[in-house]
Amino acid sequence: MRTKNYLFNKKYVVLLIGVSRYIDASLPNIPNVGYNIKEMKKIFTDPRFIGIDPKNLIISYNDTALAIKKRIVDACNKAKNADYSLFIYYAGHGIINPDNLNVYLTGRDTCQKYLTETGIALAGLREAVKRSYAGAKVVVLDACHSGQIHKLTGFNVPSMAEFAGVHIVSSTSEDECALFNKRNPDMPTYFTDALVKRVRGGINNGKDYLTLGEVVDDIKAEFRNLGYPLPIQSRIGDTFKAPFAKNVAAPKDFVAMPEPKSFVGRALMRLSFMM
Repeated sequence: MRTKNYLFNKKYVVLLIGVSRYIDASLPNIPNVGYNIKEMKKIFTDPRFIGIDPKNLIISYNDTALAIKKRIVDACNKAKNADYSLFIYYAGHGIINPDNLNVYLTGRDTCQKYLTETGIALAGLREAVKRSYAGAKVVVLDACHSGQIHKLTGFNVPSMAEFAGVHIVSSTSEDECALFNKRNPDMPTYFTDALVKRVRGGINNGKDYLTLGEVVDDIKAEFRNLGYPLPIQSRIGDTFKAPFAKNVAAPKDFVAMPEPKSFVGRALMRLSFMM
């Protein structure tokens, strides 16, 4: 008997953001990002892996920066109480503003010359997530310099209660660029491809589910050997230990984890979410 899908019939909001085409000629297109969104959507909606209701999945693809900001705010507001889980994913360019050294995510209309006005500040994303009342909040950024968000959220201060229940993953450090295969645009970017492959193939962890924390740790070990930029995780609380997806590599006779009976157990289960 395999484990139940802990996300099924739970209250959650999933926002997948991808930008692969840009108006500003100084920002090269990243066609691979289109496959990021396609593959992420598949693992979320396929019952073999996560299996959420598609109506709970919001996709923003090649939107303007303002439209993306609105999507983020709406998703954070939709996760309106502690019974909800919130998951936000972004893939696209991350750019350092030379005027203030802040990192900005990009929409299709982002202009490097006017980055402050046309970009999506990591600080703004941080504030939107912080304001959400969701019990579990997960942010995954697959973009250059995305590691700056860990510093902005103050995860070096363990007592940051306002970020309780938050798990943030960046594909790179603040000083590194995310990788994608320019010769093969018909595949996801390196980090997202590695994440999707682990969900599709499972991990021999002795459990019938995967947590995002161990998935990212497994990617980090592989990337270290390959010499790729290493993903970074920050978290306050146990969200990173929560079931993320079914583990297809679990033994066929694996006994499912029983439903918690205690109040604390049920509360933790309600926080169970991806990553």
